[in-house]
Amino acid sequence: MDPTNLLVLASASPRRKDLLAQLGLRFTVTAADIDETPTAGEIARNYVAEARDMLGRLSGRTHEVFTGIAVAGRARASQVVRTQVTFRALSAEEIAWYAGTGEPLDKAGAYAIQGKGGFLVASVEGSPTNVIGLPLGETLALLQEAGFPLPWKKADLS
Repeated sequence: MDPTNLLVLASASPRRKDLLAQLGLRFTVTAADIDETPTAGEIARNYVAEARDMLGRLSGRTHEVFTGIAVAGRARASQVVRTQVTFRALSAEEIAWYAGTGEPLDKAGAYAIQGKGGFLVASVEGSPTNVIGLPLGETLALLQEAGFPLPWKKADLS
């Protein structure tokens, strides 16, 4: 692979990595070295309580998911992508069950639309992959603009 076409994902997000890999893009991961280990005295049970609270606040409401993407190659480009997600009105039992699955624990919004949490969502306006972790359409457009080869095009080595 031509070194000028090296794609670097500057995030440790497993969802972003999976989304790019599903498209057949070749990339390396170089993320910030931030320790996210729970500190002494933090109790795992509290995270589930917080997830329940967040899900309760999202119940029956529309919220926005924003993702900033930036690409530097032959050109530099950046964009902020906004997606609106509307939740169903959730019962306390639904919230408790979902929180108990453990799925919300490593999610910024306490839910995974691509997983069990999909049942929480009534509608999505905008990029569904933005909610998962990376707006693919917009990311691919920026990559193309910056001169990165896309999976369906031959690399331009000029």
